Amino acid sequence: MITEDVLTNRLCATRSGPDVIPTTIQSDTAMRTVAVSDKPREVNRFSRMFDAMASNALPPRDTPKFLNQLVREIAE
Repeated sequence: MITEDVLTNRLCATRSGPDVIPTTIQSDTAMRTVAVSDKPREVNRFSRMFDAMASNALPPRDTPKFLNQLVREIAE
């Protein structure tokens, strides 16, 4: 499930509306390194990644079923 304010897959992009391109991005790594950039090239790159991730996300109503399936698979 992805909302407009999201911190998922170590990518944070906050938007004010569906057609608004963020002007700043924040990237977090597993080692707790944080990078913030306002460079247009980086913002565009992360915006494309965010849009690809959001377009492939399950709708909220399907998320619990998917998580339960993962739990079953891990438990096997």
